[in-house]
Amino acid sequence: MDTNKDKKPSDDESNPLACGCGCDGHDECDCGDEPFEMLKLTIGDDEEVNCIILGIFDVEEKEYIALLPEGEDEVLLYRYTEDPADEDNVTLDSIESDDEFEKVSAAFNEYFEQEFDQDDEEDEDYEYETEEDKE
Repeated sequence: MDTNKDKKPSDDESNPLACGCGCDGHDECDCGDEPFEMLKLTIGDDEEVNCIILGIFDVEEKEYIALLPEGEDEVLLYRYTEDPADEDNVTLDSIESDDEFEKVSAAFNEYFEQEFDQDDEEDEDYEYETEEDKE
């Protein structure tokens, strides 16, 4: 399975995680949202799928990655190995064992809930300025 990591914004309206600010690129955008790190996944018959990297996390001393294909709502989980000589060269392996998959899924759910809760707390701390406040 070939992969290619690159960073680029993802403002596709079908993507539930896109910021939705409508900018052409976050380099010039001041919306405050960071572009998602992307990974191009080559599967099956050389079909390329752009995926948002939701997170890389450890379970029992192994690393795993959670990917969300653009325009989809189903998360993909893979065993993740980074080449020590070249961090852009990674290997993704399918999780074959049901037991391993259950542990990884539970860890991802816990990881994602913590990230989501942290984002909510940051949003609560942010003071929104209305047009009325500016006057």
